[in-house]
Amino acid sequence: MKTRRTVAAIAAGIVVAPAAHAGFVQVVAIDAGDLDNDPTTTTWRLYAEMSDPADWVLAVSGTQGVSPLVFQSTHDLVQNAGPFDGLVQGDTPSILDAGGDSWVTIGGNVDAGQSDTQFSPGFLGGDGALSTISGSYFEQADNGGWFDANPGTQENGGMVIIAQFTLPNDALASLRGALSWTAAGSGAQFDAFEVVFGIPAPGALGLAAVMLLAGGRRRRA
Repeated sequence: MKTRRTVAAIAAGIVVAPAAHAGFVQVVAIDAGDLDNDPTTTTWRLYAEMSDPADWVLAVSGTQGVSPLVFQSTHDLVQNAGPFDGLVQGDTPSILDAGGDSWVTIGGNVDAGQSDTQFSPGFLGGDGALSTISGSYFEQADNGGWFDANPGTQENGGMVIIAQFTLPNDALASLRGALSWTAAGSGAQFDAFEVVFGIPAPGALGLAAVMLLAGGRRRRA
């Protein structure tokens, strides 16, 4: 049995501190195990933690004045046989694979392969339909990302899944960006976030420090 550790358990302060206001708290990465039945990979599910179950998560994006959207990893993301087999960045499958593939979403019944999430037109070269994520890096400085096409359905409140990334066991990765959310009776609000996750190989903790230094401070628009 392999031993799994999040980077947050190794170095303090990896997950950016919660805000003082109600609403968005932080993004956390949870080790979901071997969803693809491959002992050489680990699947990570990323969640937006909200302080009020009535809050809605609207989007994950690059937003000028808040944060660019940046994913980076020491290894390429894993896509397995199934709906995403052979796809490249910008291709647009219509369903999620709840197994060991890599994808993004705003909530949804992901274990049943269902999501009403869409990409902003042109993001990663796609046409705005739900799209796979591939490779080891992507960046969107402003006005692009993924969003909930039907806010207020089952994805509102509590711990809202925003991504699933499958990586080799010794990979180290980070995601930072702007999370858009709303509370009942209020307009959209934006918070920056950053999370670093993985099971670093020996000597890889230096890269974790680099990833942290590259990130911006958490702030509100």
